[in-house]
Amino acid sequence: MIDYNKKMIYEEVTVKNKQDYYAQNNPFVEDRFNEKVCCLHCDDEFIFDEFKVIRNKTTNEEYIACKHFPECNGTIIDFMPADYKTR
Repeated sequence: MIDYNKKMIYEEVTVKNKQDYYAQNNPFVEDRFNEKVCCLHCDDEFIFDEFKVIRNKTTNEEYIACKHFPECNGTIIDFMPADYKTR
């Protein structure tokens, strides 16, 4: 994600234990850590635990992002169950 000066404003954060990070920072109730999901931005399917954590360099806010960041700007709210199209 790029600001108006075309500088990258997010950086990837190394998380040693993604399951703990998810439990502490999950804005949703359901547990889908081992679920196959589809990112609505890039339409790729992956196991949820492959997510990346990114941090806004200006505000230090962190987000759960698509495993394809920085090529994809999808975040946790863009992850659907992989079979959502056939439900």
